[in-house]
Amino acid sequence: MLKWMVSQIDYRNAKHRLFLGAALLGFFYLLRSSEYLAIKGGRHKYALEVRDVEVFDITGSPAVNFNAASRAVITLRGSKTDQQGRGSARHLTRSGRDRVCPVFAAALLLQLAQLNQLRPADPICSFNRSRMLKAEELSKTLKAVASGVGVDPQRISCHALHSGGASALIAGGADSTTIKLHERWKSNVFQRYTQYSQDVGVPLAAMMAGKSDLSPEVTSNTRHHGVHASTRV
Repeated sequence: MLKWMVSQIDYRNAKHRLFLGAALLGFFYLLRSSEYLAIKGGRHKYALEVRDVEVFDITGSPAVNFNAASRAVITLRGSKTDQQGRGSARHLTRSGRDRVCPVFAAALLLQLAQLNQLRPADPICSFNRSRMLKAEELSKTLKAVASGVGVDPQRISCHALHSGGASALIAGGADSTTIKLHERWKSNVFQRYTQYSQDVGVPLAAMMAGKSDLSPEVTSNTRHHGVHASTRV
C-alpha cells in the first residue's frame, strides 16, 4: 500500500505530501495515532512536534536536504507507555527503497513545516499553525489507498500503520527484543535489562521497506508471532 501511495500522489500538492509523510512516519516508527495525529478532535501533550524530528547527514550534522540526509531521529517526549515523560529517541537510516523510507518521511515533513511556517513546538503533522492532521483524515486516505490496491478498506485504519510496521519487522527477520525496543513496549522487568541505542535502529528501515503493503494478511502476523509476548531475561 505504501509503495502504491508513493507512486500515485501529486508531489506538487502539499496536502498529499503531508499525508504521505505522516503515513510513512507512523509505519517506520510504529507510532500510535496519539503520538503524531489529532485524535478525538484534540492533540495529546506528547504528540510529535517539529523540534522532535531531525535529519542528519553521514557526518552527524543536520542535513540541509534529503539528498544529503542519511539518518532520521524522532524524540518521543512521552506516550501511553511513558507516562512520566522521560522521553526516548528512535534512530532510523535510509531504507534503500527511495521514497518508502523514514528519512524521506522526516525530510518531507520538515520541509512542509518550513513551508507552513510552523514553530518548533507545533505538531509536525500539521496543515498550518492552527490545524493538525486528524487520525480520521489519514484513516480515510488509507482506506482509499486500500481500495486502489484491492484490499478491503474496512479492515484498514491508522492502526494498520503501527501493526503493519511491526509485522514488517517480523517478516524481515527482526528478533522480538529489537521489535519491543523499537516499539517502546512497556514492561518494568524488560526495560531493566534492555536499552535502545542508535545501533539497534540502523538495519530496521531496510527490513521494513520491502514488507509495506499493510494488507490484513500481513498485519495479522503480529498476533500470530506474538510481538507482545514477554521476553526472557
